[in-house]
Amino acid sequence: MFPAVWGQPGLAGLIYGQTMSNARRREQNRPGGATLGDMAERISQADLRDRSDEIVRALEKGHSYLLTREGRPVGELNPVNRHLVDVKTVIAGMADAPPVDYKKFREDLNRIF
Repeated sequence: MFPAVWGQPGLAGLIYGQTMSNARRREQNRPGGATLGDMAERISQADLRDRSDEIVRALEKGHSYLLTREGRPVGELNPVNRHLVDVKTVIAGMADAPPVDYKKFREDLNRIF
């Protein structure tokens, strides 16, 4: 529902400390099946160190990277979502939203992540 808030699909499980098998299992159940690893350029830790200026410029243009260490994915480099929405528009869009049960919301997050 909020991809810019919750992050990109794909290696989200690694960000939250899940095992790769859990992240893959969740990815297989996600509609569409595309992962950041399928779309992003893979770069090593050494590439990041040696080409950091070039990589940051590419991030500014919207490119994404999958960072690897010894050939294994360890993180994602994604451009910041700069699509800003006026506060009044957000408030108007949420006017008819049901109230949030924060305890249930926290339980859902803990179950997923």
